[in-house]
Amino acid sequence: MVQIHKEQSAVKVIFICFCIMVLLFFVSLLLGRYKISLEDVISVFYSRLSGTECSLSSMTQSVIIKVRMPRIFAAMLIGG
Repeated sequence: MVQIHKEQSAVKVIFICFCIMVLLFFVSLLLGRYKISLEDVISVFYSRLSGTECSLSSMTQSVIIKVRMPRIFAAMLIGG
């Protein structure tokens, strides 16, 4: 009984940490020198995943895809 309770609480902690990581991922995409809204980030992701044309400037797309995302992934891999 005690072992099951420990496993359930470990799963809860892992789930909460994962949710916090996803939240911080999106917050990190919004923060930076250039103001980028959540709608812009979603638009860029949607256009990349669906293969459709994005209406945003190429600079905004480049900042999200080529600058911020690699930095965020590197920080997540390093653990910072």
